[in-house]
Amino acid sequence: MGAMSTIPERLRALREQLVAHGLTHYVVPSADEHINEYLPAWRRRREWASGFTGSAGDLVVGTTDEETRLFTDGRYHLQAERELEGTGIGLEKVGAKDAKTLTRWLEARAKDGGDAVVVGVDPAVFPIGAAEALEKAVTARGGAWKPVAPNLVDAVWTDRPAPPTSPLIECPIEWTGAPVDEKVPKLRAALAAADADAIAVVRLDQIAWLLNLRSTDDIPFNPVFESFLFVDGGAVRLFAHDPAARLPASFADRVAGFS
Repeated sequence: MGAMSTIPERLRALREQLVAHGLTHYVVPSADEHINEYLPAWRRRREWASGFTGSAGDLVVGTTDEETRLFTDGRYHLQAERELEGTGIGLEKVGAKDAKTLTRWLEARAKDGGDAVVVGVDPAVFPIGAAEALEKAVTARGGAWKPVAPNLVDAVWTDRPAPPTSPLIECPIEWTGAPVDEKVPKLRAALAAADADAIAVVRLDQIAWLLNLRSTDDIPFNPVFESFLFVDGGAVRLFAHDPAARLPASFADRVAGFS
């Protein structure tokens, strides 16, 4: 499969994935695995699939153009009209008269189609509260809700940009207020007080704060960096793109249990 230069080509490829996974609709939100609003280029799935470049909006891809919609708020109605022209994607101007929200639109589809409607999502890119609300709306009307992994956009995005891997910056103590080897014990004390053994952290601002690390170009308009963090009683484990090359020299040696 070569690079797809037009939105209709991309939608056709996505619809093949819908059929392969037994779906009638697939939701592509703006957010990524960290529930960010501003995304690095390789996480902009909704933008790639729709051509809409606004920072907020959700795409539902159906098996036909008539069943494919972009939902966005009043900040982006005019922009979305221009950017969606010729794509076959319908626009729901959330907040305007008679426009439906994503939840109400999917609820109506489930009501009309009954158990023939199967809505798929990548659970890694949905906050649990939003996912539960959508699932309830769909299943209450007889439709089905189906978590699908890995992400279906990733399966067809053949010329996807590479993840950012620029060197990370360690902030000086006058900026951070406390070194990492003071922050981590406080976190472990809070875990113990909550009767928890460990914590998995996905929010990038929290990871950047705890490790006193920043990036200049991972996330537009934000000094954080893409990663996941796991902390338990004996280790601080960072999951990032090429961490050995990105971390400041000797950083790992100065943080007890870091890997």
